[in-house]
Amino acid sequence: MSVIPEVKLKPGGEQRLLDGGSWVFRNELDLQQKDLAPGSWARLASPRGRPMAVGFLNTRAALSFRSLARSGEFPGEEDPCAVIRARLRQALSLRQDLGLEPAARRLVFSEGDHLPGLVVDQFGEALVMQLGAAGFEALKPWLAEELKALTGCQALVERSEGPAREREGLEEKSGLLWSAPGFDAARLSRWAVAEQGLCFSADLLQGQKTGFFLDQRQTRATLRSLARGRRCLDAFCHTGSLSIAMAAGGASAVLGLDSSAPALELARANAQANGVADKVSFEAADCFERLRSMAKAGERFGLVLLDPPAMTKGKEGLEGALRGYKELNLRALQMLEPGGMLATCSCTQAVDEERFLRQVSAAARDARVEIAETHLLRQPPDHPWIASMPETRYLKAAFFRRS
Repeated sequence: MSVIPEVKLKPGGEQRLLDGGSWVFRNELDLQQKDLAPGSWARLASPRGRPMAVGFLNTRAALSFRSLARSGEFPGEEDPCAVIRARLRQALSLRQDLGLEPAARRLVFSEGDHLPGLVVDQFGEALVMQLGAAGFEALKPWLAEELKALTGCQALVERSEGPAREREGLEEKSGLLWSAPGFDAARLSRWAVAEQGLCFSADLLQGQKTGFFLDQRQTRATLRSLARGRRCLDAFCHTGSLSIAMAAGGASAVLGLDSSAPALELARANAQANGVADKVSFEAADCFERLRSMAKAGERFGLVLLDPPAMTKGKEGLEGALRGYKELNLRALQMLEPGGMLATCSCTQAVDEERFLRQVSAAARDARVEIAETHLLRQPPDHPWIASMPETRYLKAAFFRRS
């Protein structure tokens, strides 16, 4: 067994790893070596010295060790590239087994694919990569070549942004990393994503996250089936994919609200491209304030959709997030016609499903309306979640009918 740096767990810290989790926090480690570069490849040992896992070590971050494999799981585990290559092939195999087409799928879902700190979305011949761990940052040139070889992609975009980078001590980086000779890079700002007979333009270079919300495909399908004949409201509509799904399902009218002018510009183009521009209108607004004023003015809708961005990135903002969800759902329910449908979503990892649904119930109580749940959706199978890591089960999309 080759020698790689080793760190030990403090007594009592083994269970999360034994249950299949990926994370070890700094206060759970018995750190003897403090001079290792952030993102060093290391072996994690039990308090008694038994090898447990290999992964990336960054003692400057609170989340100090990210496990990529149990000890002995892969040959050549002393080489991070060997482990990552095996994990990437497993991730691709899962998508192929599920029958998910490369035209629009999440190829790597961080902890869900045992590659914590790495997200890769595939849009046909274009890949969008997010690096949220110092270990992957250090291997970025190799990783780019590996992804090219694995998928045969023609363009690779980096969208390494957000608080995860800051926590790792990394600067944000975004832009086109590589494209094949002759590839038209201008397409990346208006990338065509086909789904269930609709076509959406996604901005892979500057749009939110990786440019398109692949995790909401089941929500789009459900909204499309429920919208017929209803006047619909889409709060936090982004580039309009959910609004357009409702319009395509036969909604009488759809109003989309969002604070981002570039996103709304793309939303209007999407509506035009899908032949529903006469049914859908978009408005730039602070959704919290606009919902409040619309409810006060007595506006009424047959279907109200709430799909806000994450309310908090950590548990320190949990109470504020819960208050935000209650406020949004209260205003939505105040505008919902009898017999109308509320579709309410949360992508906040720190807010679990039970807490989220309690806020919806509390909002219904304060609005003095009766609601019954009809659908409860979670993230699709290309966003696999790990049973021992509730944080990987992040998406909730609940549908309720008002009596």
